Amino acid sequence: VVGITAHGDPDRWVGLLLDHAGGAASEVSLTMRSGVEPMRSGFEVHTPTGVHTVDCATAVDGAAFATMAAEFAATVRSGVSHPLDIGRGLHLQRLLETAGRQLRRG
Repeated sequence: VVGITAHGDPDRWVGLLLDHAGGAASEVSLTMRSGVEPMRSGFEVHTPTGVHTVDCATAVDGAAFATMAAEFAATVRSGVSHPLDIGRGLHLQRLLETAGRQLRRG
């Protein structure tokens, strides 16, 4: 993601328009107060081959967290850089800060 535009009300719903390095764009919708029961968490990816959906409530279980912890430990032990390293985390934090500033300006 090389650019971000935020819109909405942080107390209700926020949309993030994401610009990608290859020219693609995507939209993320976030809310913590939807009132939808049961609560939902997931994502959809629209591609030329169709829509791919992941329901986070059913896709992630204890085994996934165990795998994540084991892979993290192996990466640390190896000393080899990982694409999802601290640099990636810092990049995401900067994008979110940019979005937050845009929402505060309203």
